[in-house]
Amino acid sequence: MEDGPTYTGGIMPSRGWSDDLCYGTGTMYILGLSTGGVWGFLEGMRSQHGRNFKLRLNSVLNSMTRRGPFVANSLGVLAMFYNTINYSIGSYRGKKDQYNNVGAAAISGMLFKIGAGPRTSMISGLICAGVVGTYQACLAAYNDYKEKKVIGSVALSSPSEPQLS
Repeated sequence: MEDGPTYTGGIMPSRGWSDDLCYGTGTMYILGLSTGGVWGFLEGMRSQHGRNFKLRLNSVLNSMTRRGPFVANSLGVLAMFYNTINYSIGSYRGKKDQYNNVGAAAISGMLFKIGAGPRTSMISGLICAGVVGTYQACLAAYNDYKEKKVIGSVALSSPSEPQLS
């Protein structure tokens, strides 16, 4: 395995496909577990199953353990699909860019919901592509802003040595 990162175009440096797969899947699983846990907590608090504290607590815990793993497993599978497809597209094209990311998200979303029918599969693919496309647009805008800020600060600074004309 290489010592240093091979690609730093995203938020985190990456040493390759296996690094992205493990990092992405683990991150999405933890995000899904916490999001599903909050969803379950709110659902348990809204339920009318318990009048006293022990019944209410039981309802909250049951809801949290039902929703947390469901969302975590769903996001983990989506991340595995996405990273595998993204790497495959990048290897085929010979590039690692935003088009790979959006295409991989669309295909991953479609594969994830393929059992629900073609209409639901297409909707899921569009949602996933839209989320990743929005993220890529924001990332590109931020990088442009950062680049202009650096170029602007260099252009506005006075030179240390006088220039000969």
